[in-house]
Amino acid sequence: MWVRFWGTRGSIPTPGPHTLRYGGNTTCVEVRTEAGELFILDIGSGACGLGASLMASSPPSQQGHILVSHLHWDHIQGLPFFAPLYAPDGLWNIYAPKPLEGTAREAFAIQMSPPFFPITLDQLTARLHFHDLQEGTFQIGGATVTTRSLNHPGPTLGYRIEADGVALVYACDHEPCGNEVSTSCQILDPRDYAHAKFLADADLVIHDAQYNAGEFSLKRGWGHSVGEYVVELCRLGRVKHVVLTHHDPMRTDLIIDESLEQLRRGFADRIGLPRVSAAAEGAVINLGVAHGSG
Repeated sequence: MWVRFWGTRGSIPTPGPHTLRYGGNTTCVEVRTEAGELFILDIGSGACGLGASLMASSPPSQQGHILVSHLHWDHIQGLPFFAPLYAPDGLWNIYAPKPLEGTAREAFAIQMSPPFFPITLDQLTARLHFHDLQEGTFQIGGATVTTRSLNHPGPTLGYRIEADGVALVYACDHEPCGNEVSTSCQILDPRDYAHAKFLADADLVIHDAQYNAGEFSLKRGWGHSVGEYVVELCRLGRVKHVVLTHHDPMRTDLIIDESLEQLRRGFADRIGLPRVSAAAEGAVINLGVAHGSG
């Protein structure tokens, strides 16, 4: 299994000279199994570049599985600009948490309708199959996919994909469940331990970490994680590598570097610490017996 990041930002795209290294597109991650099965985790603005890459491949990649964490704009805004949806031979399965009212298909149809967009969902030439999800486990080809509800406004799911002898977890967006998050994250709510169990023993966890512990009190209820919290849960769950993503739109490359270094220093004396890095557009991670990154 290998992973490539096409979008790493949260809330809103932030192109510019200060976000060149980690990227300014909203969240989108490409995952491929050894058998060639294609998974796309969220379809933010990074999906535009991914779609162009898929159509430029030989032969063009025109089918796969899009796993949407939730229907907030920054996680779906790339769908109307995803080129393979306009290919006549395209076949795409789109999975999303069931909305409180209606279906995921109806929600996407609203997104792609006047006055919001000139091309409707029904005008797309690829075949689309929508799947409304709740918590559970199901098979996609040779991969086992497990979903878990995340602590975020509106129905939101994390995805655990197990294939090729490895496990990948994508958890974006998720807020700590406890009433406080200390810099050491030694105070955890029982629901946080349940979340740690979902992450447990993963080879790679890609996790929202939009905030740091010092600013979290002002962001309570916004539905996003704290870097210290994520690293501690991954340490408790014996995760091998955690990649922090959904970077705040105000975070420059320099600020992300400083935050990552501060986080590593804060956990330097902990036993069983996973590898910790920050998601960057274009970065590729290969998972397997020899787990490395490029």
